[in-house]
Amino acid sequence: SSTVKSGTVVHIPKASLERVVADCFIATGAPAEHAALVSKVLVAADARGIPSHGVNRAEMYCKEMEAKLVDGAALPTIHCEGPGVAVVDG
Repeated sequence: SSTVKSGTVVHIPKASLERVVADCFIATGAPAEHAALVSKVLVAADARGIPSHGVNRAEMYCKEMEAKLVDGAALPTIHCEGPGVAVVDG
């Protein structure tokens, strides 16, 4: 069957996956630059073997943008920072 079953390993070129994920973010309101950056980070997490912080988060992020819980165009600012910690607004 052509259906991908749970547990099946699927290999997708990183650049292709980055484009698809970025397109999802753009479709839900993120600027292209933000979408590209976040998709790169998510794909990199998967490539490093950290799927809990990878592409599986894309659906949640898109739903949060659609529900206006997250502003995909926000520009965070750092209020203060120190070794290993920062206070970020946005």
